[in-house]
Amino acid sequence: MGVELLPELKRKLREEKQFSETWRYFLDHFAENEEFLTLGHPVEHEFLGAVVAQIAAQLYGPDIEIAGVRMIRLDEEEFVHGAMFVGGRPGGLFFFENDNVGLACVCDGPPTNNNHFARITGISPEQLRRLQRRTSNPPFGTPPSRN
Repeated sequence: MGVELLPELKRKLREEKQFSETWRYFLDHFAENEEFLTLGHPVEHEFLGAVVAQIAAQLYGPDIEIAGVRMIRLDEEEFVHGAMFVGGRPGGLFFFENDNVGLACVCDGPPTNNNHFARITGISPEQLRRLQRRTSNPPFGTPPSRN
């Protein structure tokens, strides 16, 4: 089915020196696996949406159009993968919510055919809210008093 290979994808993300190798593994074992692509459900992911916007702005400027964003979440695996177009260029991403790590790729296409990779590390707004509910203290300390 493919989900059994997610730990290997995570290992590659953490250990591979070339993001292109990790991306190739994702494409070969997940993005091109019809059975895997039937899993999960569409989701609007606030954190990853912001990440895509940031990557697009850094690569092509703040006014670049982002279209066709589609993200799929596998609840049990806490894994999100998706695709989008950045200024008409195809892109994709995957993200392990339980470890807050992932990888995004945007393909320039002709004439350069360059692939731009961005490692994703962070905490999603959903996880931040859960963390805040579990503790009475803010997760990043208490702001200094103004007295």
